[in-house]
Amino acid sequence: MVLAAAAAFFVFALIQRGGRNGGGSTAPKFPTAMAMSAELKNDPSPEARAFRNVCNRCHGLPQPSLFDEEGWRGVGETMGAHIRERGLDIPDADISLAIDYLAQHTTR
Repeated sequence: MVLAAAAAFFVFALIQRGGRNGGGSTAPKFPTAMAMSAELKNDPSPEARAFRNVCNRCHGLPQPSLFDEEGWRGVGETMGAHIRERGLDIPDADISLAIDYLAQHTTR
């Protein structure tokens, strides 16, 4: 049941991206799945685990340098709202840990 819902959400997201980007392009609005250092990818900290678990639910892992610390705080609020709207079972504490991780590792 969960797998079917995830597949339906994925198809819906692809359709929405195509319409938003002007005709059929499935490229995300912001690049997310970038080459990430092994240090970030393999970090065993609770924040890093939350980052990988939360962000990978809907898209590729974002590069911490996409935003500064303040920007990541805003993204966290937006993503938290999207997660709640979609009824995904992701605790707010995990979202906060993921955003903390990104904010701590930004290079801007």
